[in-house]
Amino acid sequence: MKIKNLLFVFIALATDCVAFGQDKSMIHPEDPVLAAKLDQITKFKTDAHTEYRRGFADNALELFQRADAIERSLDGYNSTNMFRRTAIHEKAMLLVKLNRNDEALAAYKQVYRWNTAKGDLASGSGQDLRVDALGYALLLSKIGKVEEAKAMYYFVLRNINPHDDRQIEPVPFIRVFDPDPEGSCVEYSPRQFEAAALMIMAMHGGSRDPLVGKGTDPDVLISRVKELAPDWFYPYAYLAALGYAQPWADERMAQADARANTIERQLMERLRVEIAEVKAINAERDTPDAMDVRPMKDGNARRKRMQVLRPNPEILKSLASG
Repeated sequence: MKIKNLLFVFIALATDCVAFGQDKSMIHPEDPVLAAKLDQITKFKTDAHTEYRRGFADNALELFQRADAIERSLDGYNSTNMFRRTAIHEKAMLLVKLNRNDEALAAYKQVYRWNTAKGDLASGSGQDLRVDALGYALLLSKIGKVEEAKAMYYFVLRNINPHDDRQIEPVPFIRVFDPDPEGSCVEYSPRQFEAAALMIMAMHGGSRDPLVGKGTDPDVLISRVKELAPDWFYPYAYLAALGYAQPWADERMAQADARANTIERQLMERLRVEIAEVKAINAERDTPDAMDVRPMKDGNARRKRMQVLRPNPEILKSLASG
């Protein structure tokens, strides 16, 4: 059974008729000047997608650049914290496809800004920063910038599940690449890093590619995660937790147990308790297949205690435009 049949992932994506501030608050186009500029940005980006699909990548890059110029003119619009970099973000994605990695790196850098008040990065991608920032992290890993890649990945972990949503994170996600008593540490390698990044994408409904107008299904991503990190317990525990009422859940639990390290075995013990609890609740309510909607607080609690996840201003500022 596909994950999407077990889990309805509601991701609030910012459309091109809404802008976002650094604090992710929505800024609605209440005046005709702003509305016209947002419409023009949408048109340039839509035309860029069309040009790319027709095989004219250079034309697409130029159109993204024109859209980006308009977006930059909106910085701080009407004394707000408006910060949009949706066009340059899509340009970065296209440059990655073209293997123009140095240019892609420069473009990705423009998508992020250092937020002094929060002591962390702010994203202008206008989309789910957890998925979008992982594209940046994977590029950094690809070109050998390991510490920078880890810093971007840790930025994602700090934001992975702000609302304690158990349907996103049914098992605490604590995969790190530096030793930490609260984390499950694995030695960095490009394959292990890609596996962790793809798992997070799957948890958030899959990856997206606006250039071709489609994304990659979570099931496909998880299959790739298993190939990249065959000894990692998490994809099996994740599937078992979401599908606890399914006939194959016990097999997934056993597969997770066989791969779990010491701290991960603690998570598995807790998962068994939680599954027993929700089964009892559902039996009382005569809803045997109901999802467990209780908050998942343990993941955020563990991550907040992790020293390794504290922002590194020096590295993060080098990955942002200012």
